[in-house]
Amino acid sequence: MIDLKKYNSRILVLVLRVLTIGVRFLFNLLIIKDLSLEEYGTYAIFYTSISLSVITIGLDYYSYNTREILKASKIDQRRLIGDQLILHLFTYLVFIPSSFVILNNFIPLNYLFVFYLILVFEHLSQEAYRLFIAYSMPIFANFIQFIKMAMWCVIVIGISFFRIDTIDINLESIFNIWLTFVFLSVIISGLFIWRKNLVFFEISRSTFNRISNGVKVSFLFFISTMLFKCIEFSSRYFLDYFTTKAEVAIFTFFSNISNLIYVTVHSTSIVIIYPQLIKTFNSDNSDQFNMLRKRFLKEILIISSLVFFIILIFTPYLLEIIEKEALQANFDVLVVLLIGMMFFIFSYYPHYMLYLQGRDKSLLASSVIAAFTTIILNYFLTKKYGIYGSSYATTLGFMTLFFVKFAFLKKDPKKKN
Repeated sequence: MIDLKKYNSRILVLVLRVLTIGVRFLFNLLIIKDLSLEEYGTYAIFYTSISLSVITIGLDYYSYNTREILKASKIDQRRLIGDQLILHLFTYLVFIPSSFVILNNFIPLNYLFVFYLILVFEHLSQEAYRLFIAYSMPIFANFIQFIKMAMWCVIVIGISFFRIDTIDINLESIFNIWLTFVFLSVIISGLFIWRKNLVFFEISRSTFNRISNGVKVSFLFFISTMLFKCIEFSSRYFLDYFTTKAEVAIFTFFSNISNLIYVTVHSTSIVIIYPQLIKTFNSDNSDQFNMLRKRFLKEILIISSLVFFIILIFTPYLLEIIEKEALQANFDVLVVLLIGMMFFIFSYYPHYMLYLQGRDKSLLASSVIAAFTTIILNYFLTKKYGIYGSSYATTLGFMTLFFVKFAFLKKDPKKKN
């Protein structure tokens, strides 16, 4: 018999996710139309720096703490959440002053104060979302995520669409609206956590021992995440250093469009088949595992190829609506980035096969090789060829990631660490 309550919950979660993705995509289309390319380039560096800084502050500690929370008693769960807040208070105090010198080279000084405010609230909201997921509250978690990621975009879209004269669409107003809603998401999350009495603070030797152990365990996840982000985002910083904010804007806009391949494949295939792969891999049913493995490979190939051609067909019409000649003139950048995204999607097959076999060292080595390849290529190609050099560096980085993972898998397909 179908559990209607559980079924409806999944539909609601899916609706919230789709709305979030759709709103953010529409937001990026509208602001690149309303802003100059230089302003959009500044926004792109600002947003990318927030994303990377949230990861740096978080240290991927949640990957350790979530597992410990799920197997702990209620009082120990409260202590573990308190431990994480103590750790992040320390990372705030270290990161904010130490990052100023670097960030000041990429973000205008007049936006740095709001940058740090958004950063802290973005991180707190993200950790709250993960906590609610761990406590099996997906609807509330995704509601918080919608406020944090999409609701402020809805406001900006509304101002742009209805042409509200009292508010100008500029970087200052965008950042202030963003800050308002990410702060709101933290307030709602904090009130819920306080009402449910989920946190207990304890300062003792055992507290610091737990935190130290957690940082050691999560450090490998943190390094792997940062290496991947180097492949994904380093081109934007090289472009900003060697060229102009306008070139950053063009590259980021086309990167966001190419990322639709990943979003579609991940939402329609990976999140559905991956849990089944884990379950069948750990069972004795090799026939079912092989069937799912082949289905997984087939789906990512078909879905990614379909989205690839849809983007190629419809993007020129989209660029005509946006009316930015620089985007139309650099359409080839999108083609190169789409090819890179295809290789990134294809890398998911050897990635999950290696992961299921417990070959974490192979996965880490793949990320290290691909990240360093991307950085080196970015330095030489972006410096010489600008935006085209960056697009080739990014694509070659994703290709490296695919081929290295595939080589590790083929070298010893049955190996287990």
